[in-house]
Amino acid sequence: MADAGLGPKMWAEAVVAAVYVMNRSPRAGQDMTPWEAFTGKRPDVAGLRVWGSKAYALLPAKQQKGMAPKTTVGTMVGYAVGGNGYRVYVPTTKEVVVRRDVVMDESGIGSQGPTPQWLDGGEDPSVAAPRGDAGGLPTPTPGVSPVLTPSPSGTSTGSGSGTTGPTGTAAGHWPAAPIEDAVEAARRIALPLPDSDEDSGSDDDEQVRRYPLRERAPPRLWHGGASVAAAGLAPKVHRDQLPPPPKDAEEARQRPDWPKWKEAIEKEEASMIDNKVWTKAKLPRGRKALKTKLVFEYKYKQTGALDRYKVRLVALGCRQQPGRDYNETWAPVPAAPVTRALLATAAAHGLYAHHVDVKTAYLNAPMDMEVYITIPKGFNGEGQAGRVNKAIYGTKQAGRLWAIVFHNAVIKWGGVQSKADPCVYTLLVDGVKVTVEVHVDDILIVAAVLEAISKVKNMVAEAFKVRDLGEVCDYLGMDIKWDRVAGTVTLGNPRHTAAVLEDFGMTDCKPNSHPMAPGTVLGEGKPLDSGNKYAELVGSLLYLANQTRPDIAFAVGRLARRMAAPTEGDMTAAKGVLRYLRGTKRMGLAYGPAQRLTGWVDSDFAGHTKTRKSTTGFLFTLHGGAISWRSRLQSIVTASTAEAEYVAASEAVKDSLWLRRVADALGENGGPVTIGEDNQACLAMAANPMSSCKTKHVDIRYHLVRDYVRRGEVALEYVPTEDMAADGFTKALTGEAFTKFRVALGVREVGAC
Repeated sequence: MADAGLGPKMWAEAVVAAVYVMNRSPRAGQDMTPWEAFTGKRPDVAGLRVWGSKAYALLPAKQQKGMAPKTTVGTMVGYAVGGNGYRVYVPTTKEVVVRRDVVMDESGIGSQGPTPQWLDGGEDPSVAAPRGDAGGLPTPTPGVSPVLTPSPSGTSTGSGSGTTGPTGTAAGHWPAAPIEDAVEAARRIALPLPDSDEDSGSDDDEQVRRYPLRERAPPRLWHGGASVAAAGLAPKVHRDQLPPPPKDAEEARQRPDWPKWKEAIEKEEASMIDNKVWTKAKLPRGRKALKTKLVFEYKYKQTGALDRYKVRLVALGCRQQPGRDYNETWAPVPAAPVTRALLATAAAHGLYAHHVDVKTAYLNAPMDMEVYITIPKGFNGEGQAGRVNKAIYGTKQAGRLWAIVFHNAVIKWGGVQSKADPCVYTLLVDGVKVTVEVHVDDILIVAAVLEAISKVKNMVAEAFKVRDLGEVCDYLGMDIKWDRVAGTVTLGNPRHTAAVLEDFGMTDCKPNSHPMAPGTVLGEGKPLDSGNKYAELVGSLLYLANQTRPDIAFAVGRLARRMAAPTEGDMTAAKGVLRYLRGTKRMGLAYGPAQRLTGWVDSDFAGHTKTRKSTTGFLFTLHGGAISWRSRLQSIVTASTAEAEYVAASEAVKDSLWLRRVADALGENGGPVTIGEDNQACLAMAANPMSSCKTKHVDIRYHLVRDYVRRGEVALEYVPTEDMAADGFTKALTGEAFTKFRVALGVREVGAC
């Protein structure tokens, strides 16, 4: 590792790579390698390379820009699980990535020498490289190794680039290299460091230390597949190492991980049988059976490590006919502010929050209509018609039917449905208040006593098959971290942020200190070509802006208005938001300690240059962090700043009334909601039922502000503009103003997830 210039940080990667090579290397007194003994196939060692070699990894197409380099330079530190690529450590990002298209310079382990000549158009020196003496171990091949994909199955699969290897064969059909290459590779990994006082040309350099020194207690900085190399030498598979899931069973059968997919298919079939999802039946005249398909996917843990293989049988509900196959389809899900408020309350008051996942939730609900499917291939009775007995996934009414079943179960347990959100229930267990939130098949249980939570879990487990996930740490895509001592909880989406940056080639971009600069004009430049990814990018940013990153809400809101006809300038502005996320991808919302529900509302005036409409911005915080926010263009053109602020205040008041009911349901009885406003004329309009030539035209629907202020349910208070926490929802901010805005939101560094 020292020879490669990596040090003890990569010790786990080195161990995993060594095990990979040793399993494909012959051993004394044995006729076959461990890999051959286990699989019955002779290993293909053509893909083995010197550990620590300088690696040139081809960037994904999305990250390739013009005349810029199309490769990233790093160090080869291992092999992808399944032999589908190499693990390359990139020093610029300090991350280990998995790449299939890699060219390696094995002439100097870990050296940072000049780019190999053949990458500049010269001849590949590895083509004519000598093999070494036949009587001993092969001489290390100088130069650059070709692009290939190592495969443990005995046949190597190429990257599909159409390049040819050193012997003129296609990249997808490499001849098997001698087993001795594996031995040499293993020896290179195991070579000890030479003593500093020895002459570099002495014979002692060729001798291997019998008991090499080792570093003790290295820092936990490994990544992905090497994350458990120190515990049993059994690497976990990270999401970055996995190929896309197969599209169908036929494709799955051709893959080396077919046994895992087969097991998942068998589990799904057993679930269908146990739940009696369908009954074989003759298809009535004039009726058409819905086709079915198997959906393959990976399930991950919070760390990004592979949790399990999942296969789901779904019906193609797109062919259902209304009135015949279904009636009502609406199904409730909890509003995002409710989830944030529940977690914030749990942190502020020292409550426990546990997560339960209901297995095959929809299959617990009986089907309400006469629906037929075609029994899929591989299942008992394949190709025949079956009448659906349960709400099979894919049918339009399945979500609604499951919601009804769970609602009835909770009511039977003595639960009371919240008036603020139909997905929130309150139960009293042994005198302890327990709050339950259900989001399809994810159930969040919050209480002050663990025994009460356990009893509710038992109730759920008696009615449905569940997986107890313990204290909630990964919920609805959010990474959740608790600090019981400080009484805080943080919510973040670092994995989604990193995935968006990688998808759009911005992983190594220069960070911005703010998402959008003041004065940014959208719509400039040439229109983007058809098939552009502007909508995809903005959609990904909208998800973050609505989940845990309110600090980008204004910028993303402006970008979303350009969906119909985006231009190059719009794409540049969107990537400016990515640059900001590049430097703040570990940020998220933080809550705690206890603070009452508080709001702020603001508006610009005629900020939209084409329609001259104003932008409403408001923010509500609970226990120190934002739970609800909005940055939206107003639906009307206002005649003054006071009117624009008054329209914004009416929207904020409506939201505050609902949030107050949510807070009451969670035990946060704090009286009227205080909303900060920085416009004195707006405050006067709200406090006095006056009518003047400047305000008499204001629509009556906006005067609800006056009514609720008069009734004492809302309190509007003046705050100076410099202290307006919602300012960043109406205009682009930079520097100290933006930092202050972000702090007011409760957005801060949440640490590694």
